[in-house]
Amino acid sequence: MAKSKKEQQNNIVLDAENRTDGLAALVAKKLNKKFDGGNQLVYFLGEPECSPTDIPGWVSSGATLMDIAVANQVNGGFPIGKIVELQGLSSSGKSLVGAHVLASMQKQGGIAVFIDTENSASREFLNVIGVNLEDLIYISPPPELNTVEDIYQMIEDTIIMVRENDKNTPMVILLDSLSAASTRLEMESAADGKKDGFKKDGWSTAKALVNSKAMRKLPPLFAREKVLFVVTNQLKHKMDAVWGDQYTTPGGLAIGYHSHIRIRLQQAATIKDANGMVTGNYIKAKVLKNKVAPPFKEVAFPLYYESGIHDDLSLFYFLKDNNMMQASGAWYTLKAPCLQNKDGESQEQIKFQAKSWCDILDDNPGLREYVIQIISDKLHTTYRKRTKEDVAQDNIVDELQPDD
Repeated sequence: MAKSKKEQQNNIVLDAENRTDGLAALVAKKLNKKFDGGNQLVYFLGEPECSPTDIPGWVSSGATLMDIAVANQVNGGFPIGKIVELQGLSSSGKSLVGAHVLASMQKQGGIAVFIDTENSASREFLNVIGVNLEDLIYISPPPELNTVEDIYQMIEDTIIMVRENDKNTPMVILLDSLSAASTRLEMESAADGKKDGFKKDGWSTAKALVNSKAMRKLPPLFAREKVLFVVTNQLKHKMDAVWGDQYTTPGGLAIGYHSHIRIRLQQAATIKDANGMVTGNYIKAKVLKNKVAPPFKEVAFPLYYESGIHDDLSLFYFLKDNNMMQASGAWYTLKAPCLQNKDGESQEQIKFQAKSWCDILDDNPGLREYVIQIISDKLHTTYRKRTKEDVAQDNIVDELQPDD
């Protein structure tokens, strides 16, 4: 007797539930064989083998708070194999954070490439924050090659040349900045115009088209070759924007669409010394997009013109702003069960003034690790299913977020 359509569907469901992964393994083997171009095509994410979507490592941004906000874990940072966009207005710390990433990669034994389209790198400053200038691959394109077409070709060629001699060492490529790069169409238009060259322009969409093409081609290369691509981009005011996000980034939407992480940097305050001279800025960083951890986390850190990011002070300000230590006048009290007194007994808490915070961290290495851990616990988001009680407490806020 012929089975009804409903019985056939039920049998299909039962077969799928009882079936082993033999069929999946067979399909994977045949696909890898059919599309064998030198790279594996099919992976099983439940197995320990490393796939292009896995993160082989993290590179510190120089700011522990931003590392935790991006990676959702201690000892995080920017993920190798992914694309990170740093956006912000002028003097918001984009280039400086990028320079810290170069230094962090070199400290890990990786390869650092710096593409400077603005010709604004400072040897002295890079040296101060820890960049090894002798090993840094510094690329300063001449005017005729300072176009997005040539820059993306430089990036691809650099990766290929490195991998011909070294297969596994991770790389970071910093492009500072995308907005300063022109297009071939724009350069040719200026050259053809002779005296009136600057009055003539290429198509306004030329850079967007090139960025879109490059972002369809390069991300798989970054993932497979263990390359962290960090690009800085300037914010521009939207025309006639009266509500929502007032800013946008030049060069179309491709960079934002393909970026795994987008961070907006913004000046929050000015830092002055005892003489009233401006020595730095207090920078707020907001993660607008994050495909490796929960987004929309905000942190802040002090940035000094002569020395870069002051990481220890950022920890102090976070504890203070989030009421994680008690304040009484000029004195602060922090619970620190990790510390011990002279008799080897737990000290439970430590009392100090703000001016002695950095010295206390230097004298007690375990305290720094403890502080970073409790801050991470504060910023950490645990992946889990939301319960009915959680949903009942949620609020829907009618607030427009910046475009992804």
